[in-house]
Amino acid sequence: TRERGDSRFSQASQRALIRIISDRERKTKIAKMIEENNNNTETPKTEGYKSLKFSEQEIEDLVKAGKDWQHCNGCLMRNLENEFAVNHTAFVLFPTAFPRQLYDEATLVQKDFQLLYFKASKDYEFIKSSLQRVIIKDEFTRKLFEIYEETRSDLKQKIRVNLNRSDYMINQCKCASNIETNDQRGGYQLRQIEMNMISVGALALSPLVGQTHQYLAEVMGEDSPYQANQIPIHQTHEVLGESLAKAFYKYGNHRAIVLFIIEHTDINTTDQRHLEHAFHRSIRKSGIKHRVPCLFRNLQEIYEKSTLTDDSKLLFEGKEVALCYLRSGYSPNHYSTQERWDARLRIEKSNAIKVPIMSDQLVGTKKVQQVLAEPGMVERFIHDKNAVQRIRKTFAGLYSLDEGAEGDQIIEDALKTPSNFVLKPQREGGGNNLYDQEMVDELRRISNDPEERSQYILMERIRPPVVHSYIVRPESLKPMESEIVSELGILGVIMSDGDDIIQNESCGHLLKSKDWQRGEGGLIAGRAGIDSPCLI
Repeated sequence: TRERGDSRFSQASQRALIRIISDRERKTKIAKMIEENNNNTETPKTEGYKSLKFSEQEIEDLVKAGKDWQHCNGCLMRNLENEFAVNHTAFVLFPTAFPRQLYDEATLVQKDFQLLYFKASKDYEFIKSSLQRVIIKDEFTRKLFEIYEETRSDLKQKIRVNLNRSDYMINQCKCASNIETNDQRGGYQLRQIEMNMISVGALALSPLVGQTHQYLAEVMGEDSPYQANQIPIHQTHEVLGESLAKAFYKYGNHRAIVLFIIEHTDINTTDQRHLEHAFHRSIRKSGIKHRVPCLFRNLQEIYEKSTLTDDSKLLFEGKEVALCYLRSGYSPNHYSTQERWDARLRIEKSNAIKVPIMSDQLVGTKKVQQVLAEPGMVERFIHDKNAVQRIRKTFAGLYSLDEGAEGDQIIEDALKTPSNFVLKPQREGGGNNLYDQEMVDELRRISNDPEERSQYILMERIRPPVVHSYIVRPESLKPMESEIVSELGILGVIMSDGDDIIQNESCGHLLKSKDWQRGEGGLIAGRAGIDSPCLI
């Protein structure tokens, strides 16, 4: 009846029927996922580079060569204890094997995801309904939403730019060969972890690590276990720098300045400077002869030294600001005073181009990610059936904990089989997710509090292959021999003028690898190393 659109049923009746069928499908999917994971409690492992016959001296020489190459070529991070000192970026000594077909799929679907989130970010009712329960208890998300509410109806700037990254892990289960078509994936599935909509890092460091691996292949010569041409290199920061330059040019006042809004203590300055240099190279190509000032300032400094004119121009120390690029603002720690909240509001009220605008940040929350996975939600924004299929193919199980029978059931399932789930709050920056016993304890704490439950979502736990490798960290010459798992991020940029899309492209990757026994792997949080995919 639903397929025929039988006229005997009212539209309301048909919608009710669809909800019933969707609920049944969702419950069936949950049961199937639990059964599959219960049949696959063993984490798939491969020997990786364990079988290689490198001596300790050879490994030490490779580590030295890699460290020195990174110091020579600016693959660096600031030292937390001394802001005037730098360390090389933590990296994995050998690139990690990655199925070429899955890499290509992740690259292809990036434009689809960017269009999906762009359209979702322009839908006030969607954002409001998605976050209405979250903001009851979550003060941070509520304050972000209040700024959005105050500024959304009077947007001064039609030019929008967002640099984002969609993160994936490879999932392997015993049923995978039955689910996937007969192709070169070998039973592996690509599963999206999250969409990062603000402060996407390692734009320049990732290509530099790829070049490190190409250099080490040259050092090893015929003994290299991989070929340099197996490592894809994209000059991500050059593409994104060009996008920022285009946006600046479109602003109109070429004598204006650019603000890089950073954290108070920021170790990722080198990555930001590489992007700044790419911006200047593109500015020169655009025909602007003078150097456009790029100032690196935190929110407190924005509050103290900026003003908003009657015609909504943002002035910093008396100079008009054309573009604000946020490399902070995604964590409550960045808003430790009301003045910093006021600074963010001032930015959003202005006609400066925001990268990102507040609505982009809000659709990057975990709750919105979970809502978009519900039946019919992708289709609400994307009408190309092939694009919808590409997007939905990457979805892991995502479940609401909102009050009701469905939320009660998924909590019960997670308490029974905690190894099958991850508990995710509405936070960015790494180190926030809960696993295993920590997840169980938190679920028990919040299970009878509807408002607390709405602050989280549950996600199907991905079972990526584990590979033996080495993580090279600045503090030691001896690499950390580890069993690692990897997370592939595909980077991209989308730019619009009103409803017209000017640019929508993917532009590279970030592969992070961590010890598989650690629940979370944030690069800035010090829990991972940058890796390169060795495409096979």
